[in-house]
Amino acid sequence: MITLNRHNRYASKTNIQRFVYAIALAFWTFSWFSNIDFLREESKYGFDFLWIALSGVILFTYQTLLNSKIIWVTLFGIIGFFYFKFIYEVAFFFLSIEFNNYVGSREFWELILSVLLGVVLIFVMLALNPEKKKTVPNKS
Repeated sequence: MITLNRHNRYASKTNIQRFVYAIALAFWTFSWFSNIDFLREESKYGFDFLWIALSGVILFTYQTLLNSKIIWVTLFGIIGFFYFKFIYEVAFFFLSIEFNNYVGSREFWELILSVLLGVVLIFVMLALNPEKKKTVPNKS
């Protein structure tokens, strides 16, 4: 009976993880493919945004179906890299303007909201860390 409870806990966590990855896949797909013309533009790294969008779709699809630790590490690394790059650019932006004139504006609060959403996303990704299935020897 104890092994069944452990298995059910693992299965329910795995199902929750896959559900959250499916939501992330839908959000990723909607946010990137809602503006098709933007996908044809070239990023500052020298390749089209379409390749960034497709790589995310492939990774989130794979993670939704198989819930792999390797893909989780890849997704976490990519999201972490872009988040810290975003924080760096926001900090550089604040240093390059007069901060006092910008604090009350709508753009300022949108930036603050984006930073907070990024923090939440990092914590959600940490909570979704896939576990290896623990095998319990059969007691016959």
